[in-house]
Amino acid sequence: MNFTTNFNQYENNIQGLKKTVKQKPFFLAHFLKTPKVKYTLAIFALLLGLDLAFPVKVPDNYSTVVLDDEGRILSAYLNNEDKWRLKTNVEEVSPFFLKAIIEKEDKYFYYHPGVNPVAIFRALASNIQKKKRVSGCILLYR
Repeated sequence: MNFTTNFNQYENNIQGLKKTVKQKPFFLAHFLKTPKVKYTLAIFALLLGLDLAFPVKVPDNYSTVVLDDEGRILSAYLNNEDKWRLKTNVEEVSPFFLKAIIEKEDKYFYYHPGVNPVAIFRALASNIQKKKRVSGCILLYR
């Protein structure tokens, strides 16, 4: 009889806990209903839609390269902007060279979504302070 009473009390405690858990609102559902989150998600969706509708075009004004039968470079010429712009695959470039570029140009490359907001604000503040363009931001494609 003592065992049955303890078991019934235990079962009642479990039922009470289940009711308590069900009565509390789910945090994520409540969080998603806040106005700030709704506006943030709407702006993000708008920017994503604009990015898909108007993608950034990578310049394809490459330098002319003359190759022999075996694929070796015989000669190369500047493009029409008088710049060297050689098309290559990432696999053809040394990983040390890629690491050096990233370290020099954008050491936070792996920590932001493609545009470094800190660099943008730093360049903006510097340009406003000097009242002319003295700084800019670099965009490295992934």
